[in-house]
Amino acid sequence: MEDLHAEVWLPQRRLEDEGPPPEPGTMSWLDHHLVRYGAMLVAAAGPLLHLPPLTTVTAMALLHRLYSVSAYTDIEVWFAAPAALLAASKMQPESPPADLPDVVQVMHHLLQACVTGDKESPHSLDLFCQKFRKLGSRVAHAERELLRASGFVPVVVLPHKFILNMLNMLDLMPGKVEAEPGPSSVPPLPDRVAANDAAAAALRSDLASNAIRVANDAHLTRVCLCLAPHEIAAGAVAYACVEASIALPLEWSLLFDVKPKVVDAFGSWMDRLYMLPPPVYENVADSKEIEFRTLHAFYHES
Repeated sequence: MEDLHAEVWLPQRRLEDEGPPPEPGTMSWLDHHLVRYGAMLVAAAGPLLHLPPLTTVTAMALLHRLYSVSAYTDIEVWFAAPAALLAASKMQPESPPADLPDVVQVMHHLLQACVTGDKESPHSLDLFCQKFRKLGSRVAHAERELLRASGFVPVVVLPHKFILNMLNMLDLMPGKVEAEPGPSSVPPLPDRVAANDAAAAALRSDLASNAIRVANDAHLTRVCLCLAPHEIAAGAVAYACVEASIALPLEWSLLFDVKPKVVDAFGSWMDRLYMLPPPVYENVADSKEIEFRTLHAFYHES
């Protein structure tokens, strides 16, 4: 498994070395801002395409890989985001892949909301119009660049299964079942055992939901390039337990081969992320390119 990670990871960075999200007004801030914007586009388009949540998170990871080796000025984020969804949907055998026409129509809908401000009455593109062909061509080109960035091995290992395994192994419970007091040791009553089992299952379910939410939010940033999936899972579990005011054993993460400082760094990173304002579109495409690279010109042309 670790060998697989080594093959598909691109930049081998560490979260504690990368530091918190940069301050506004710097180029690194613009990079952080745009990649977050692209990931949020993926998150918005996934449900509209009726894709499973895991496919959406996989697309976020693919988007980060693309921009780790490609410049934002080379591939417009509006085309990279649907391309990532298109590629990710082909990696899920349990669900049918998304069709390029559907992806283009969803992207067109989101573009209208961004450029024209028309969020209430979207209209579909004619499948045979020039604008539809241009959009489809740019998305297909971005998908090819994405596959090239992944070395044509677009394998993504998500932290979700690690989260469930960690919670099951930690066996967190709201209370322990104790033997009835008396002259002899009496085993717990069946109804008490059932009640405690139900409470423990409910607690694990709530923690799993919150930890998965945190892990999904972490994929809005380049955390998936900095940490291994099991490290993201440990950080998400710890973050969910802090939110639920549930104490964890001291240095519990070492049981899962995760250093405590990585868990702390993940928590600090997520705290900063949740304090950031929502990203907005920034046009960084080269103005010398064809006018299609400028979204506003493309959508306001006659």
